[in-house]
Amino acid sequence: MEVGPQWFETWKQLHTRWHEADQRARKARGEATVAFMECTYGEGRAPTPAQLDKVSQLERTADWLRIEMDAHILDAFTTP
Repeated sequence: MEVGPQWFETWKQLHTRWHEADQRARKARGEATVAFMECTYGEGRAPTPAQLDKVSQLERTADWLRIEMDAHILDAFTTP
């Protein structure tokens, strides 16, 4: 297994992109949860379908970036 500086740099970029996407998805999910709780207790409005769709989209993006990052690592172990 040969892991050079280019491999590591690519992995760092993938990790950075995944981390940012994951943080945005977690924040959006938290905001939607708070909105649901406030709505339940009559304190606010429920999130719109567009807001929930955005949460789902952010979560899917983070998941795909994580898969790419994992595939990159797996490739390093399987390449002679």
